[in-house]
Amino acid sequence: MTKEEWIEFYKSVNGREPSQTEIDAAQASGVFRPEGEDQQTSPNQSAQANQTETVQAGSGSENIAHPQAQASAPTSSQAFTGQMQTGVPSMQTPVNQLPKKKINLVWKILALVVIAVLILGAGGGGFAWWHYKSGDIRGTWEMTDSLYYNKKKKKWESRLKDYTRLNEVYTEVMTIDKDNQVKNISFTVMTSEYDYTFVPYSNKYRSFRRVDQWNRKIETSMSRADYKKMVSKASYKELSYTPKSDIENLIKSDVDSVYDYQESYQIKENRLTISRKDKKGKVVSKITYKKLSKSQANQRKEDFKKAEYDSEHGH
Repeated sequence: MTKEEWIEFYKSVNGREPSQTEIDAAQASGVFRPEGEDQQTSPNQSAQANQTETVQAGSGSENIAHPQAQASAPTSSQAFTGQMQTGVPSMQTPVNQLPKKKINLVWKILALVVIAVLILGAGGGGFAWWHYKSGDIRGTWEMTDSLYYNKKKKKWESRLKDYTRLNEVYTEVMTIDKDNQVKNISFTVMTSEYDYTFVPYSNKYRSFRRVDQWNRKIETSMSRADYKKMVSKASYKELSYTPKSDIENLIKSDVDSVYDYQESYQIKENRLTISRKDKKGKVVSKITYKKLSKSQANQRKEDFKKAEYDSEHGH
């Protein structure tokens, strides 16, 4: 293989020109013949051929002058000619043939390596794409259950069933936008003694969580200090008639509930489960959501508008 042929093959495989370092390495390993090698070999072969012809011509003249001597014993010129005729091919064979065998072997090995790398690269890239894509949870989700571990009773219980026992209906919707920012909003309809809709002021918080799609995690996208400022501002505004100590306790509990836990998620078809772990790595809650269609998501928006209206007007 010539240098030009190797460069063309390299470009077809890698889509770019090889660097000088790569060219030198390929030449050193015998992948292609160095430039000028054929031209250097030809003069030597011509000189050897001329020398052989000269010796053979001299031997012929002696054969004509002394036929009997030729029959009885070879002359020194004939002996030398025989050595040249049998010796030159034996010396040229390893020079011309063995490097070609070596080149062919190296070429086959190089081709196999390139093919293996391409196959592995394609397979790895395909898996990476699938893993990332399968973790996509953008869209609108509605809570269907919320389990928490009751340390006192040492068992799992449903938060939604707790609401039902109190004659309350809890609705929560989680939206993940195109930038993987997470936003949760909720409202509760209380029907125990009188109908009243409660909408928490946390619905007005700006997004402070973000989906880590590759690692299947939901992480905070706001510092603890900034989140505390946001919560404090909203709390003191909405709870102006509440004692300051109670507000501070509420703020601390809110901040701790966000930053003292880690969230991960699993998705199966249109079901999403978010698990929360405490500082010790123990799972303390599992929240399940179902994905809403576009029409269902629009309907929930209308439900929340009505809930806000009812809350403001004491319904």
